[in-house]
Amino acid sequence: MSNEGLAAVWRPGGGTQWWRAGMTAEEFVAQDGSYFGQGLRIRCLSIRNGRFSAVWQPGEGTQWVHWGLTPEAFAAQDQAYFAQGLRLAALEIDD
Repeated sequence: MSNEGLAAVWRPGGGTQWWRAGMTAEEFVAQDGSYFGQGLRIRCLSIRNGRFSAVWQPGEGTQWVHWGLTPEAFAAQDQAYFAQGLRLAALEIDD
Protein backbone atom coordinates (compact mmCIF):
# COMPACT_ATOMS: atom_id res chain seq x y z
CA MET A 1 0.00 0.00 0.00
CA SER A 2 1.37 3.42 -0.96
CA ASN A 3 2.02 6.17 1.57
CA GLU A 4 1.15 8.81 -1.03
CA GLY A 5 -2.25 10.13 -2.08
CA LEU A 6 -5.43 10.54 -0.10
CA ALA A 7 -6.16 8.84 3.21
CA ALA A 8 -9.56 8.88 4.91
CA VAL A 9 -11.70 7.39 7.67
CA TRP A 10 -15.41 6.73 7.18
CA ARG A 11 -17.90 6.37 10.05
CA PRO A 12 -21.68 6.11 10.24
CA GLY A 13 -23.39 9.43 9.70
CA GLY A 14 -26.19 11.18 7.93
CA GLY A 15 -26.93 14.31 6.01
CA THR A 16 -25.04 16.20 3.39
CA GLN A 17 -21.31 15.79 2.97
CA TRP A 18 -19.00 17.50 0.52
CA TRP A 19 -15.24 17.28 0.15
CA ARG A 20 -12.71 18.96 -2.06
CA ALA A 21 -8.96 18.50 -2.34
CA GLY A 22 -6.14 20.55 -3.83
CA MET A 23 -7.80 23.98 -3.58
CA THR A 24 -5.88 27.24 -3.64
CA ALA A 25 -6.48 29.58 -0.70
CA GLU A 26 -8.90 31.62 -2.81
CA GLU A 27 -10.84 28.53 -3.90
CA PHE A 28 -11.00 27.32 -0.31
CA VAL A 29 -12.34 30.64 1.00
CA ALA A 30 -15.00 30.75 -1.73
CA GLN A 31 -16.02 27.11 -1.21
CA ASP A 32 -16.20 27.50 2.56
CA GLY A 33 -18.35 30.62 2.23
CA SER A 34 -20.72 28.82 -0.09
CA TYR A 35 -21.05 25.75 2.13
CA PHE A 36 -21.30 27.85 5.32
CA GLY A 37 -24.33 29.56 3.80
CA GLN A 38 -25.87 26.12 3.25
CA GLY A 39 -25.48 25.21 6.95
CA LEU A 40 -22.32 23.15 6.52
CA ARG A 41 -19.21 23.42 8.68
CA ILE A 42 -15.66 22.15 8.23
CA ARG A 43 -15.12 18.76 9.88
CA CYS A 44 -11.65 18.07 8.52
CA LEU A 45 -8.99 20.39 7.12
CA SER A 46 -5.59 19.73 5.58
CA ILE A 47 -2.98 22.06 4.10
CA ARG A 48 -0.12 20.64 2.07
CA ASN A 49 2.21 22.65 -0.12
CA GLY A 50 -0.15 25.62 -0.04
CA ARG A 51 -3.15 23.55 -1.16
CA PHE A 52 -6.26 23.06 0.96
CA SER A 53 -8.41 19.97 1.36
CA ALA A 54 -11.54 19.93 3.51
CA VAL A 55 -14.68 17.99 4.40
CA TRP A 56 -17.91 19.85 5.14
CA GLN A 57 -20.86 18.35 7.03
CA PRO A 58 -24.03 19.76 8.64
CA GLY A 59 -23.34 22.07 11.56
CA GLU A 60 -24.37 25.33 13.10
CA GLY A 61 -22.96 28.36 14.81
CA THR A 62 -19.79 30.34 14.41
CA GLN A 63 -16.80 29.04 12.51
CA TRP A 64 -13.53 30.88 11.99
CA VAL A 65 -10.63 29.57 9.92
CA HIS A 66 -7.11 31.01 10.10
CA TRP A 67 -3.87 29.71 8.60
CA GLY A 68 -0.29 30.87 8.36
CA LEU A 69 -0.25 31.91 12.02
CA THR A 70 2.96 32.10 14.02
CA PRO A 71 2.88 30.17 17.31
CA GLU A 72 2.44 33.48 19.15
CA ALA A 73 -0.40 34.66 16.90
CA PHE A 74 -2.06 31.24 17.21
CA ALA A 75 -1.89 31.38 21.03
CA ALA A 76 -3.39 34.87 21.10
CA GLN A 77 -6.17 33.94 18.67
CA ASP A 78 -6.92 30.76 20.60
CA GLN A 79 -7.17 32.70 23.85
CA ALA A 80 -9.50 35.30 22.30
CA TYR A 81 -11.82 32.69 20.76
CA PHE A 82 -11.75 30.52 23.92
CA ALA A 83 -13.01 33.53 25.89
CA GLN A 84 -15.90 33.77 23.37
CA GLY A 85 -16.85 30.13 24.03
CA LEU A 86 -15.26 28.73 20.86
CA ARG A 87 -13.13 25.56 20.88
CA LEU A 88 -10.73 24.14 18.34
CA ALA A 89 -12.39 21.73 15.93
CA ALA A 90 -9.43 21.08 13.62
CA LEU A 91 -5.72 21.78 13.78
CA GLU A 92 -3.25 21.50 10.91
CA ILE A 93 0.48 22.05 11.02
CA ASP A 94 2.25 22.58 7.69
CA ASP A 95 6.06 22.64 7.68
